[in-house]
Amino acid sequence: MIATRAHAADGPVSATVTGTPQAAPPGLVETVTATPGTRSLALSWSAAANATGYKVQWKSGNQNYDTGDRQATAGTTSHTLSNLTAGTAYAVRVIATRTNATDGLASVEVRGTPLAASPG
Repeated sequence: MIATRAHAADGPVSATVTGTPQAAPPGLVETVTATPGTRSLALSWSAAANATGYKVQWKSGNQNYDTGDRQATAGTTSHTLSNLTAGTAYAVRVIATRTNATDGLASVEVRGTPLAASPG
């Protein structure tokens, strides 16, 4: 850019600035299901518009969702949560992600309770 003023010399050229436009956020993840397995929950959901990936978050009891040890990423519309506590109810939500965009909104929360191992 150059600053200009009537009846005066133009100002110096400004420094070059570059940037990447942010893409629109992905759509909402819908139809999330949680199928109990042995100490696990098999999750699946419908694809969200413009999503390039997904975040899966889970909690139990009075825990809050966090971005630490109770979050996983998935590149497809399914993910299995393993090493869960059998008999404990878990709440799960899925968030669509898109490269160069803010994350989408969280899905409706679904609940599932992992099973104990079968006696052997």
